[in-house]
Amino acid sequence: MRIKPILLVLFFTATILQALIIESVPIPLTVSTDVVNLVAGAVNEVEITVENNGRLPVAQVQVKLVPATPSVTVIGFSSILIEKIGAGSSYSFKVKLLVPRTIYGSAVSLTIYLYYRDPLTGIQFTDTYTLSFLVKSRCYLEPVFVERKGNKVSIVLRNPSPIKLSNASVHLEYGGVIVSSPYSIKIEAVDSESNVTLDFKLIGFYDYITIAVTYDDGWTDRYTVKLPGSAHNIVVESVERMGGNVTVKLTNMGEDDEEDIKVSLKYMGAVAGLPYETTIPLIKAGETKLVSFQLPQTYTQITVSIVYPDGFKTEKTFSIGAFSGTLLELRCTYPERRGELGTTVYYPISIVNRGLSDVYKLSVTGLPSLFKWRFLKDNSEIQAVYLEEGQQNVVLLAVDIPKIPLNFTLDETISFKVTVKPESGGAAGELELKLTPTTTSSLQVYSKGWYGEAISGVQGLHYVGIPYSTGLLPKGSTISAKYRLEENKTYVILLYGPFVGTRSDLNLYLLDVNGGLLAVSANGQGEPETLTVRIRKTGLYLLVVSNEETTSRSMGEGVLLVSELQPAPGTTTIHLQPPLFQASIIVNLTGLTGTVHLTVKGGDFTALLYPFSTNREKTRYDPFVPRASTTVKSVNGSAELEHTVKRGDALILVQFKASRPLNLTIECRIQGEKGVEIGLLEQDLIYLAAILATITLIAVALWGEKTIGSKKT
Repeated sequence: MRIKPILLVLFFTATILQALIIESVPIPLTVSTDVVNLVAGAVNEVEITVENNGRLPVAQVQVKLVPATPSVTVIGFSSILIEKIGAGSSYSFKVKLLVPRTIYGSAVSLTIYLYYRDPLTGIQFTDTYTLSFLVKSRCYLEPVFVERKGNKVSIVLRNPSPIKLSNASVHLEYGGVIVSSPYSIKIEAVDSESNVTLDFKLIGFYDYITIAVTYDDGWTDRYTVKLPGSAHNIVVESVERMGGNVTVKLTNMGEDDEEDIKVSLKYMGAVAGLPYETTIPLIKAGETKLVSFQLPQTYTQITVSIVYPDGFKTEKTFSIGAFSGTLLELRCTYPERRGELGTTVYYPISIVNRGLSDVYKLSVTGLPSLFKWRFLKDNSEIQAVYLEEGQQNVVLLAVDIPKIPLNFTLDETISFKVTVKPESGGAAGELELKLTPTTTSSLQVYSKGWYGEAISGVQGLHYVGIPYSTGLLPKGSTISAKYRLEENKTYVILLYGPFVGTRSDLNLYLLDVNGGLLAVSANGQGEPETLTVRIRKTGLYLLVVSNEETTSRSMGEGVLLVSELQPAPGTTTIHLQPPLFQASIIVNLTGLTGTVHLTVKGGDFTALLYPFSTNREKTRYDPFVPRASTTVKSVNGSAELEHTVKRGDALILVQFKASRPLNLTIECRIQGEKGVEIGLLEQDLIYLAAILATITLIAVALWGEKTIGSKKT
């Protein structure tokens, strides 16, 4: 009878232990968020919820946050301790994620680790969760309104992004030089869909200015806008001295009449001469006025100051001392110019003859040989100008910038001289001018559908593996595109599309930024162009497409595609990098038969194969369409692709897409056709030989019959 209570105690103890063992399993916790999209270039606030779906409460839950995307940063804290989450309850907390602009258009992942103990057994568990987001927009400011009053400019900037923007600075530029006062204006914050108004003063006259917006991460957006209306533009044409008298010649180059203009002379910063100030009541648009002053003859350099009624002031310094060596004075209103490839820039040059009447020859030295120049007067080309004693004349120097930048460096200033020499002899006058050739060409993506709406370009660069449209090119015109190419890689450059088979002649030129010509493809009218080049040095390269003036017969439009060359057979490695996480290869099928096998290894990716074929009659590439003939997704980090070479196949393009950076290794093998089969090209040759042989036999038979008939006769 004593044994039964003991057995009963043992029974209940075993039951309790069994229950504890059964319950010693991970508590079903889940992690979720209601945020799907993030904004690049901003701090995003994300609310994360941890929910207990178990039957028991859980305590001391430690949450650790680790961005799976390296460039994303968790601001503030990377872990949090939750004291308790009841059964069927949840706990929410907010974190801040800093998303850089460089991953705009990409996917972002956040790994969450949960550490907790079983409330009954004390056993510790670790759960891992991944939250994924899409970076579908970016935080930025854009100009929506610009107003000018004299030298004052008001700009309204709008924040169109879905998040508040903080810590930005704005300044105004012209030709890369800051021309605003104050130097820059700092913006503390702008709410989403809200505006901010900024007021600047310009230090000169400009028709166009560039609004530069710099954000706290160092990224700068630039917007070039035309200033409305017309600012003051009274130009000092000349300053002449006769003894103690100084005459200032002013011309209103603006579109509006000007009233109450105050003119004065300064010497070493102080007002000099008599009168101290002269007021011009009215100077109409295009009109010239002369203003006279008395000035000591010892002053050899003076500054002409012009003040407008709204307070806008311009000052320019002139030398009025005795001339040494030459009696010619040359001046240019705009001595430094920038110009796009294929355009013409103009320099208005004022020639003042302080000597005797003569014919003065005009010439230019110092420009590269490809730059064409000419002097114009009344829209007619001239080589010399006749000047009376004391006469002043204005000529226009026109300089044509080449369409293809051979033997000169883009964005590098070229200094050259204009020389005016009297025909009767004597010293010549010289004027130094400057020209900076540049290009800002940015091509449109040819077909956005096939690459998933990825970004088409960053800071004026174009991407390898993405087709771009040249647009419709008139005869004699060019377009250019900058690419960043890597050393020790071989690239295939294709130019194909609507112009193929037409009478237009589009040719392809590859140059470095220093003007060195690396390769040319010029196949003739209506034919596609192909360049295969190996790059020896990583850097920027310029591709120029030219609709040739001499050989083309019509306008033309093409498609430009640059891709890496895959050796066949052979092995290569490509890199999928942000922001696109895309890359491509081209396999040249010329001379190949059988089946091309591609083995790709390196991670999770999707591969799309696009074939290019030739039309035998027109020798043209088929139009590129946003549809792959083969689409393969990797399994366990690798994939196999194959393409059987058919008649007319020229090459295949294989595009690789991923959601994160990858290094893919590609092995290409060629498997020949089984059996003793004759290739398509060999068949064509056999057919041609048979036809020629038949024609020959027929000709011989006819000739023999004719010969026999003549003998009988």
